[in-house]
Amino acid sequence: MYSGNLNTFAGIWDRCYTLINRANNAINTMDNVKSWSSESERNRLFGESYFLRAMAYYELAQVFGGVPLRTTLESTNLPRASVDEIYAQIAADLKNAIEMMPAKIYPKGSDMTGHATKYAAEAMRHVYSFSIPDATKKTSFPTELPKRRSSLG
Repeated sequence: MYSGNLNTFAGIWDRCYTLINRANNAINTMDNVKSWSSESERNRLFGESYFLRAMAYYELAQVFGGVPLRTTLESTNLPRASVDEIYAQIAADLKNAIEMMPAKIYPKGSDMTGHATKYAAEAMRHVYSFSIPDATKKTSFPTELPKRRSSLG
């Protein structure tokens, strides 16, 4: 029987939906920016937003199962989405993140240390694929890792 503090679950819920709402705000409003320093900067920021939203939904699905699926800025009460719908959204967000984020490793101590990259999104997609329902896995997640030479030696 569970004997922990129920506030732990409220904290997970609040933290994840705060992150989801921030990611949704970025995804839904970044096109309003009139000029970017570069197209790669724009894509990186979009990709990081998709990556973070996928991370938050994955944590929610692991703890609560189906949860309200919020991808817009509307603040309406939404019904619980199915676990399959949540994992389909995670897969779509990771696909977008992989397509948009840079394929590079930021060196320790650089201004970009700690930012997500294409490699982080690919790794996340493969880790998540082990815990998703079979129906979603067959349509949304690849079955093998991409082959690439390591730049780490």
